[in-house]
This record gives sequence, structure tokens and C-alpha cells, in this order.
Amino acid sequence: MSYDRELEYDDAIETAPFRVGPCSCGCTRCLRRERGSLEWPSLIREAEWTWLPASAAKRVLGGRSGPAPTPSPPPVSRSGQVLSFALEGIDSGRMRFAVYVPAKGASQRSVDVVVYVHGRPETCKPIAKDPEDLIKKAPFSLGSAFDKAGSDAVLVVPLLDDWTRSGVLGDPSKLERIIVEALKTIGGSGKPPSVNRLILSGHSGAYRFLDAVAKKFGATEMKRDPLAKISEIWGFDTSYSCPSDDWKKWLKAWKGLTLRLFYIGESDKTSACGKAFGRLSLDPDIGRQVVVTPVDDDHCKMVAKRLPDLLGPLKPSGSNPEFEVEREQLGPVVARICAISAGIANQARYALRGLPGNGALWRAEAIRSRAAEQVNRLGRQLIPLLRHLRREEVDLLAVCLGRVEHAIGRETLPMRRFRAAARQRLYAR
Repeated sequence: MSYDRELEYDDAIETAPFRVGPCSCGCTRCLRRERGSLEWPSLIREAEWTWLPASAAKRVLGGRSGPAPTPSPPPVSRSGQVLSFALEGIDSGRMRFAVYVPAKGASQRSVDVVVYVHGRPETCKPIAKDPEDLIKKAPFSLGSAFDKAGSDAVLVVPLLDDWTRSGVLGDPSKLERIIVEALKTIGGSGKPPSVNRLILSGHSGAYRFLDAVAKKFGATEMKRDPLAKISEIWGFDTSYSCPSDDWKKWLKAWKGLTLRLFYIGESDKTSACGKAFGRLSLDPDIGRQVVVTPVDDDHCKMVAKRLPDLLGPLKPSGSNPEFEVEREQLGPVVARICAISAGIANQARYALRGLPGNGALWRAEAIRSRAAEQVNRLGRQLIPLLRHLRREEVDLLAVCLGRVEHAIGRETLPMRRFRAAARQRLYAR
């Protein structure tokens, strides 16, 4: 879906029953012709249509199912394994990397990728001697954290012989090489999966890595896949330095980016800069993009303690939101709205990132206005349907539509009205 193509919504969404299923020809004309038998919501159009598995279609259609498209075989065949690779030219010599592919991430054609950079190896005992140790062994046990969270994201872990050189990993050209090679390693002899979302994280001395990425956010490599997919930064007691200007510029330029930082509140090394990062959230142009949390964790156990909670909210990568929603037995219309709103948010986010540094303000305003118009039309059409939806469905709709506002950094009046109507509906029950 591009901004040159208008979303073709009907004036109203068919209210009940909410049903969705596969279409034999996969085109707009087919959807219109078969609507009487398949009962497609009029909101759906070809640009947002995605097939459901035959078993799910049969269930939601009351036993009726039509021919469903056959998906291409997923490239990832390994599950719950630790893979490894090495690269020349990243730093002096060959740098070693480990990749953890959780069981749930083994069959994905598009994956969330979490890059984790370790701090000073000698600080936390036993000392990790290779990147696999960080995944398999205490005190970090990164693989266990992914399993505990039930995450299907892929983990990429480098290990430097000299932690003070972690800044070299923040060079966008090198970071791009690392992620591309990790995807090739996952894909094996098949086609590498694509990146759905990219998350950069680090512990302790990895502040050099994170600060380097923030300083070079305007590099050419940052405007294309996979680095253009960076959505979150996770820092675990990394606030030894606080180049606030670099981070402020990056956060303002990438409205869809979120910085989550934990620091030990009583630390004489990280608390000062932790508080400085916290003050970024007071900037009206950044606000909710920065989440800073002082904690009383043990420095070496912080990652294992905090990582599962960060991984938990991530939806299954490589699948559209409607598959996750369908799995949770939520209504198909809610699933479709979440899928459409996610597409609008992603399109707006990437379009805004793709603007040159001296891009005309009217171009950015046009992108934001377009996305706001689309999500507002969704919200207006959904208000009459709230009485048909369950509490968890109404709550999920508000979250899904709110993603667009977060992506464009703007709250809209129709969406405020939708949220007010949603609260009224929930309180009336």
C-alpha cells in the first residue's frame, strides 16, 4: 500500500456476523462476488487482504471452507538452536557471532531480530569466552530469557575480545553486514528471512555501541533495510555516558523509535546519566519515546531479569497481526483492523525516515496528514460496532489504532472520540 493509492473503505462495515475466509481468486472483484457467501467485511480490499490457514477459515465459516493459497515453504528449518558465524573486517581479526533461533521462530519468513552487545566480559563471572556462552550459560542465559518469554525473535550476539572496541559495531555499514550475515546463517541453503523489526540492546560497556549508532543515525545504511527497521533500543545499565544531543536528534527524526533504559538508581557510575536520559522524556517532541527506569538490580543479573518482560509484548514475527489475533480467538474484523493499522503505521514511519535531512516540511506534513486521515476513517466506522465486541477486542482496537498516532507523533480528534466511545462501552457493561 502506498500513499498514492486511496484506501477504499465502504461507508459502513457489515456488523454481524464477522466472518473472514479464503477467496478463490484473490482479487477485489472476487471478494465482491463472493461476499454473499463468505460474508467479507466491506472494509477489506485487495491491498490489505491476507489468507487465513484452511483450518482457521473452516472454523470461522462454520465448517465451510474454500480453496486457500498455498504458502511458499518457510526458509528456516532450524529450531531452538545456537548457530555461529564469523566476519572479517568488523574489527581486527575475525569477529565471532552466535545466533539463537527459538523454536517459535524456526518457521518464520520474516523475523524480529534482537542484537545484544555484551559489556566488559571480566565484570560478570563466569567470564564468557565465546558468544555461545552468553546464550547458554549464567549469569546472562539469553536463550533461557527468550524461551521464558515465549518469544520467536532471533537473537544475534557478538563477543569482542576488547569491550572498549564495541563502538565499531555501531558503524552502520558494519552493523548492516552483521545482520545480513546472521539472516543468511538462519536461512541456511534456503532464502534468508527478512527483518520485521530490529531491536538493538546492550549491557554495561555496550554504551559505546549504542551511542555510536545514535551519533550516525543519518548514515545512508540507516535509511534502508534492515537498519531502517530499528524500532527499539534497550539499555541495561549502559548510562555511563549521555550524549543527549545525539539521542535527541535521532528520537526526533525517527518518531517510531523507542528508547528503554534501566539503570541502578544508587549507582555512582550510571545514575547521573540515567537521570539525564530520563529528562529527554520531558521534551514535548519526544515524550513517550523514552522510558527510563531506575532499579535496584544486581548489575550482572539485570539482563536475565528484565529481558523476558521486554520480549513478552512482541507479537510473533513473520506473521501479520491477524494471525496472532486469530490464534487468541479474537474476532476477524478486529484482526483485519489491526493488520490495516499496522500497515498504515509502518508506511508512515518508513516514509518519514526516508525523507532527506533537508526535506521540505510540507512533505512530512503530507505523510502525517494522510496517515491520520486513514486511521480516523477507521475509527469513525468502528464506533457503531463497539457494542458487538468483547472487552478484550475493544481494548485491542484502541491499541492497534494508537500505533498510527505513535508513528506520526500526533494525536487526532476522531481517535480521541473513538477512545472515549470505547471507554464508555466498556464501563456500560
